[in-house]
Amino acid sequence: MANWSCHADPAQMRAVKEALHVAAVPSCELVCRDNEERRVFEFCKACVQQEKAGSLYVCGCPGTGKTLSINKVKESLVCWADEMGMETPDSLTINCTNLANTSEIFSKVLEYDVFEPLALEFCARKVAAATGDMRKALGVCRSAVEVLEARLQDSSDQDLGMVTFDHMDVALSKAFKSAVVDSILCLPQQQQMVLCALANTFQRCKKKATTLGELNKSYIEICRSTQVAAVGMLEFSNMCMILSDQGFMKLGQSKEDKLSRVTLQIDISDIGFAFKVRTKVFSLYKECGEKCTCDELYFPYTIPAKDS
Repeated sequence: MANWSCHADPAQMRAVKEALHVAAVPSCELVCRDNEERRVFEFCKACVQQEKAGSLYVCGCPGTGKTLSINKVKESLVCWADEMGMETPDSLTINCTNLANTSEIFSKVLEYDVFEPLALEFCARKVAAATGDMRKALGVCRSAVEVLEARLQDSSDQDLGMVTFDHMDVALSKAFKSAVVDSILCLPQQQQMVLCALANTFQRCKKKATTLGELNKSYIEICRSTQVAAVGMLEFSNMCMILSDQGFMKLGQSKEDKLSRVTLQIDISDIGFAFKVRTKVFSLYKECGEKCTCDELYFPYTIPAKDS
């Protein structure tokens, strides 16, 4: 160890200050973290050897050596792979606080441009609204790639080069389809239109409640755009009462029916999946371009086919 002499050698003072900087990486072994490093290393090594995915959550107070330990493990993993004659594992670090939106995570993880931007945005928003679990999002994306792969095998269409909104919709439907979606599909067409109107109202106005009168206006607007005859106010109120009894919405009490408070009792995304709006979303997206957001694209005025 060199003798300390800050007055005689300013370079020593500079070297000491640099070594004490929070961004400095010590050249020596990390003290008191042997056990933690070993456990993380064994976990990563097992995943590589068995060629299977895995996730490990490392937590601790700031400054206790988490990042430094993981960096040491990555170095050890590279050395181990070289010794075993195996392909060197790829390492990727993502600082999520620097990402503008969730879909950027996929571009960091993936080496190739596999997904259309709208498909990634759709996946990111759906998973964020449902669970927020990144593992779920990656699983859905993997499923979407499998959907594309299956269609490539069944088709000679060379334009199927990327995962589109359509592929992602299928994958998300598999991952999130619930009994609620099946229940919506079993409803009569007019009641489905009421749910679509309610979803549109909340999606456009960013509200969690509306009135029966406002809902009726949205319902009539959808009927006009789809050229379907709208029912009268009395029958409309009765349909809303039925949907309320079935648990799809909650209908409040009021002296005047039009002022009755209406809230949605199911996940708004389940309505979108039930109505299968893929084709309409694409056409609407092309027409509106950058003026439309994905929120606005979930529920265009699209109604399922009439009951057979």
